[in-house]
Amino acid sequence: MESSKPIVLVTGSTGYVGSWIVAKILQEGKYRVRGAGRNIHNAEKMEPFNKALREHCPDNYDEFELVEASLEDSDAIKRAVEGVTYVLHVASPMPDSKVKGSEKSMIQPAIDGNINVLQACVGSGVKRVVITSSALTICDHKKGDGVYSYDSFVEESPKLDLYSKSKIRSENAAIEFVKELEGKKERTFDVLFIHPGGISGVPFVPIMKGEGLNMFKMFLENKFPRVPVVYYPLVDVQDVAQAHVNALDKGDHLGRYPINSATIRMVELVQLIKDRYEPMGYKVGNKELPKCVVWMFSLCNADARNIYYHWGVKAEPDGAYGAKELGLQKYVSVDDSIYATCDFLIENKFVKEPKKKK
Repeated sequence: MESSKPIVLVTGSTGYVGSWIVAKILQEGKYRVRGAGRNIHNAEKMEPFNKALREHCPDNYDEFELVEASLEDSDAIKRAVEGVTYVLHVASPMPDSKVKGSEKSMIQPAIDGNINVLQACVGSGVKRVVITSSALTICDHKKGDGVYSYDSFVEESPKLDLYSKSKIRSENAAIEFVKELEGKKERTFDVLFIHPGGISGVPFVPIMKGEGLNMFKMFLENKFPRVPVVYYPLVDVQDVAQAHVNALDKGDHLGRYPINSATIRMVELVQLIKDRYEPMGYKVGNKELPKCVVWMFSLCNADARNIYYHWGVKAEPDGAYGAKELGLQKYVSVDDSIYATCDFLIENKFVKEPKKKK
């Protein structure tokens, strides 16, 4: 007999955040979950995910299904939405340190993904769509130090990186689409936005995936002997996932919810890693780059230009507001999340072993 529980569609369901969302929904037991993703028949990718899901959700594993759908394929997204009550749209193009991105590969797919998901929900039985945005669309470094909340909208600048631009434009496109629906009196579902800071923490599937994990790997391997003078908002992946789950029945239409444990200066972050892991043999740099060096590189390098734009400004996402509105109890501390991330990388041998002293 088929379950009568409402279905939640999760895009990016096998990703760093999406996989934790799927697990938490199934563990709660109130909903069925339909995951949407690309390459779902790739055994190398799917077997570790299915194994982890069975281990974490033995009682409700059968209430998960996976469908293939590229966010740029509007017909596939429409099929994925059929029979769904809630949509958690998590998937979005992510920066890759090994591949140079472009507007075509980063920005337009993010916009198309938001619009295709929202368009598919028009006239369907969907009641609520939750879109994963970013603290980058809230924290306005141009305005200087401060705590930025739901009412702050960052304007695009040529100095921002492609990922920031993709989040700004795709969120704006989604809001404009919804307001057009409202103007025609055709909106039948709520739309909310989750705005996490930088994400750390142990992945649901024990694989090396995501630029956040890669950053900690490079710290442990001393790929950054010096770091820029920037402030980094940080939140554990499980808190981000729980915020999405809670947003199924909390939060208001067009609400924007920053999710952030704390905002830490980058040199303080690497110092935490250095203090704990250097005694184990890992060499970790803890010096800051001179501003003049970054300025010089910013004249010809987009990454350096983005860093220079954020230099020395402590723009904090209002994580307290997001937690209160979405019913999060207490954030995992920055220290605990950093240590859990580094321990995971070391235990799973994703980090080069330190050279033994002779």
